[in-house]
Amino acid sequence: MALGLGLLCGVAGVGAVVRAEAGERAGGSGKTLVTDGEVEDAVVRMRTWLYEQQQADGSWEQKVKGNWKSKHPEGGVTALVTYALLASGESYQGPALARAIGYLEKVSMKGTYAVSLRAHVWASLPDAFGPRLKADVAWLHAAQWRGLFDYVNPPRKRSAGPEGVAVNSSLSRTQYGTLALWEFAKRGGKVKPAFWKEMAAWMRRSQLPDGGWNYGPGTTRKGTPADGGMTCAGLTLLCVARQQVGNDDPADRAAIERGLAWLDMNFEGEPITDRDEKNAGMFWYGLERVGLATGVSRLGGLDWFEAGAGHILKRERAGKVKPVSSVFSSDLIETAFSLAFLARGRVPVWAAKLKLPNQTWDTQPNDLMFLTHELSDRREAELNWQVVGFESSPEAWRRAPVLYVSSDAALDLTPDQEAAIKRYLDLGGLLVASRSGRGRGFVKSVKALGKRLYPDFAFETPPADGPLSLLINDVGRGRKGYRPSFEVLGNGARMLMVLPKGDWSAAFGGGRGLRRSGRDAWDVAHNLYALVSDRGELNNRLAVGVMGDGATAGDGQKGEEGEENEQTPLWRVARGRYAAGMWDVEPLTWEAVGRALAARAGEGHVQVEGVDLSQAGTLDLGTLLHITGVQEAVLTEDEVAGVAAFVNAGGTVLLETAGGLGDFADAAAGQMGRALGVSARWLDVEDEVMSGEGLAGGLDVRKVMHRRYTAIYGDTPPAPSVGCIRMPEGGRVLVLSRDVSVGALGCGYFQINGYATKSARGLLGNMLLSAANAAKTSRTGNVSDTP
Repeated sequence: MALGLGLLCGVAGVGAVVRAEAGERAGGSGKTLVTDGEVEDAVVRMRTWLYEQQQADGSWEQKVKGNWKSKHPEGGVTALVTYALLASGESYQGPALARAIGYLEKVSMKGTYAVSLRAHVWASLPDAFGPRLKADVAWLHAAQWRGLFDYVNPPRKRSAGPEGVAVNSSLSRTQYGTLALWEFAKRGGKVKPAFWKEMAAWMRRSQLPDGGWNYGPGTTRKGTPADGGMTCAGLTLLCVARQQVGNDDPADRAAIERGLAWLDMNFEGEPITDRDEKNAGMFWYGLERVGLATGVSRLGGLDWFEAGAGHILKRERAGKVKPVSSVFSSDLIETAFSLAFLARGRVPVWAAKLKLPNQTWDTQPNDLMFLTHELSDRREAELNWQVVGFESSPEAWRRAPVLYVSSDAALDLTPDQEAAIKRYLDLGGLLVASRSGRGRGFVKSVKALGKRLYPDFAFETPPADGPLSLLINDVGRGRKGYRPSFEVLGNGARMLMVLPKGDWSAAFGGGRGLRRSGRDAWDVAHNLYALVSDRGELNNRLAVGVMGDGATAGDGQKGEEGEENEQTPLWRVARGRYAAGMWDVEPLTWEAVGRALAARAGEGHVQVEGVDLSQAGTLDLGTLLHITGVQEAVLTEDEVAGVAAFVNAGGTVLLETAGGLGDFADAAAGQMGRALGVSARWLDVEDEVMSGEGLAGGLDVRKVMHRRYTAIYGDTPPAPSVGCIRMPEGGRVLVLSRDVSVGALGCGYFQINGYATKSARGLLGNMLLSAANAAKTSRTGNVSDTP
């Protein structure tokens, strides 16, 4: 490839030379290669270094090595660097970028790569730069012939025959010219449909029998083996054409599947061939385009972004990424491509489409792509989506708060696959299940799945003033008799499943302008995104997972006979079962707390069991009895008596309103106070539950962070508001009217009144440690009349 200046152009064909052994390849150890913080630091270093290289006229131009076929390289490097800085979040109004843009406005460009990348710059700027984008697009139109691009405008003579091509056309040049037209189209520009069809036809014809692509078709290297960079180009261009034409050609779909299979077979965490290695920055940027266009999250069993980031950071020194060969690239070009890869690939993944192994699952391959583009525009910040399968874990799926599944047939899942979906939901995720076409069997199967996974909950049509109808967009818009066009299944604190009554995939699959069904789908989807992302706050792709850092609960803590090591702390939690309500709202809360607590304490294991409240008096006194619910639930006399017996013996009870918007904890505290003959008072801020003092692994939570919903709609005192019913013998009932269960999961669901993740985990961890100490020591009075 050449950047309109030949600097990256490979001069000889090479075979597919794998660059790493399996044991040494990125990700081969199974450990995290790079963290989001390390990526952020590298992005800052690269930006700083690039700014330091800027010349007085605002450019980043270099002396071209060699007299390549494109004789007009001026401006190409500046366009690439400017685009990379913009993609990394830099403002075009900053002095340095303002000078660069001024230079690009004046320079006369005559190379396909340079003009294409300058068009990317204009497309990243406000509408005032629209005329400049149109001018560059017009130049590019003239530089192509029947869907293929030459280096220059106009393209040079064609070879003979009905399918003759420009002598100097190549897949690389065509990729960059097409990507510029795509940026233009995404901003409302009109590109003739014939271009997309002709370009796609060339991609199908030039695909090699093994599924890959090479540098052809018009170059002398058209007979060489496939390489990774060109396979990425062919895949991206087919996906772009499919999106722009608006249909799903079976031939295109088959070619895309073969190309992805080639990448999946050959990718081992590093550039695939020798040519890919010499153009490593461009290779990673091309692979990222494939990831963003297809939603694929893993190749060769590896997270492609984590592998790429690890490879780049291994080669990056003091802000610059050195090329393997200066004949093919330069520090500036490698650093700019690497910066664009790191900045764009790390953006949050908001939704994952579930690949179903035994049935159709992708009847509308562009649905989440178009919806993600729309949400990115509305958010004014980029989002990603991805495709996941049952070969990866529910924890990996939970990088995205939404799991999207669609089919035209009833779900055909194994018990293990159903268990994986349930774990994803219990980790804080939300499932959107959209039928494809009529899909009656699909709808019935989803409802049956919900009943199997959550027998105590049921699908229902939510009220017209619910968050999916009003949170951001007013879906009903005052329509008389409006009823939501979807059903939901929830656990009382949050939604677990959304079942549209229409075909959302069809609604999204044609883009914003084609609403073939589900007229409210787009507005509901905006509300859904705001709901699951805490109104737009999502973690970056490589950020710490929902279960957090630290040891996995149970790892390395069993003796040879499977028993807990006596030296390893064992913390016991009993989830209280009662007859009148939903007692197990968030079943994985304590798994998350246990991991965080073990990380702070150095080791430890949380054991969770269910117990009927009527039998609570038999619990070990070092156990924390956690009784959670949503709305007011009247406990039976036997249940109250069982809890009272546990407290009178010195045990610790936590009453919590999961979700923080109901009356469960306050009502249950009233019942327990009357039974125990003691009124609830506020827990003193210096109590060990607040301060963490004297607790091995305790955390100081005397100052807490509240959730966004609470900060907007409630009061946010510095210290947590914990009620306490304390008995003379040391037993006590702790009362939390605000949520900690959803918070401890790391779930960003907006409509939750409670504490942010670190504070929620800290509070619960301290309560668990305090309960464990209760069986060994007696407490002094630590209650007060004021919070």
